[in-house]
Amino acid sequence: MRKYLISIILLLSISAVYAQTTINTYTIWGTQGTTQDFVLTNGNNLTVNDTLVIYGNLELKNDADITINSGGVLIIVGDFDAKNKVDLAVGGTIVVTGDFNKNGSTGEIIDDGGDIYIFDDTPDWGGDLPDVDFGDEDDIINDPIIDIIGDIISSGCPLNITLDNIDNVSTPGGNDGAISITLTGNTAYNYTWATSNGSGLVIGDEDQSGLTAGNYNVAVKGVGFGPNCYVFGAYEVIEDICVPPSINTTTPGSRCGTGTVILGATASSGTINWYNVVTGGVSIGSGTSFTTPSISATTTYYVDATDAGCTTASRTSVVATVNSVPNVTLTASAVLDTICTGDNTQIEIDFTSGVGPFDFVISDGTNSENLSGIAADPFTYNPTTAPVWIPGSYYSDYYYIITSITDNNGCTNTNLGNEKVTVFKIPDTGEPYHIPSN
Repeated sequence: MRKYLISIILLLSISAVYAQTTINTYTIWGTQGTTQDFVLTNGNNLTVNDTLVIYGNLELKNDADITINSGGVLIIVGDFDAKNKVDLAVGGTIVVTGDFNKNGSTGEIIDDGGDIYIFDDTPDWGGDLPDVDFGDEDDIINDPIIDIIGDIISSGCPLNITLDNIDNVSTPGGNDGAISITLTGNTAYNYTWATSNGSGLVIGDEDQSGLTAGNYNVAVKGVGFGPNCYVFGAYEVIEDICVPPSINTTTPGSRCGTGTVILGATASSGTINWYNVVTGGVSIGSGTSFTTPSISATTTYYVDATDAGCTTASRTSVVATVNSVPNVTLTASAVLDTICTGDNTQIEIDFTSGVGPFDFVISDGTNSENLSGIAADPFTYNPTTAPVWIPGSYYSDYYYIITSITDNNGCTNTNLGNEKVTVFKIPDTGEPYHIPSN
């Protein structure tokens, strides 16, 4: 990128240049506030070796030439009308912000490898216009030359551009970048956005969204201020470096029977999100602890973490286990004369749910016995006492009942009052003949 130092400012108020002129220092003809038209005529040629800024229109008569040597920059903040030759050397630059016209057959640009920048979308140059590197404002704003001419073109223009906000792209290869600007100084503007390496622009809009990472520039022209009132902005939308967090630990949960289960998880950073599907769907909870809805069967949930727009690549499963509540059925064999002689009956216990081994308490109504670590299913229980007679009518029964049972999952059932076994019925001879407990 060229750097130009202002060493001398030459202000001219004449409309014609009558002497051979060579620009060897940074020079200004006219002012932005009071533009001045200039005419090169009478064989008086212009040679530009440094930077010449002309605020106003420049007319090149058919008896005068312009030579822009390597390192020379001619900036015309206005119209350029050529009736003669412009010789543009390698490393030379010409910039025209207004109309770019050839007048007559002798007007030409001999381009030996310099740079031509024009803001005229439809230059009237016939078929002789050489290649234009940056043909109008939507191209020129992408070139480093804008660093030189931006302030020059905007000088004296009442417009002001303010950057409100840049949203960077949140994920690799994403397109959620945005640029928001505000213009002041007028009520009507024409916006021209351009990019050299991004995408998603809506060229004529003020604010931009849906952008990929890249460099974005805007030229804004104030309506009603003539052809030369521009302001420029250059912005970069970057791709945020995304380091996805990881799930460090998970804590499954369990319960006995239908109800809620508390699950847990920790992450390296960010917010933990809970789901009931392995992919897709919406989060049903967040945080290191999650309480499931009421469930009646073992259910798998999934967890990931999000930090600064980055989410773990896959979800981790966390299981909420629902263990069945243990239950039993009891059957007994009892023979009348066996009971009457004082022998005890046998009770068969069938564990219909739960995971063995089992701990349970069996009662005959008066006495209780604790049994632990019972793995056999069914299990045969031999009472150590005769059954207790239940007071009441002559036809009341003797019985056994399990009052509580706990299985190997730690699930306990104490609601077993209806699970009893009748082992003897009082004979018709009456109450005095029942067998009391020991």
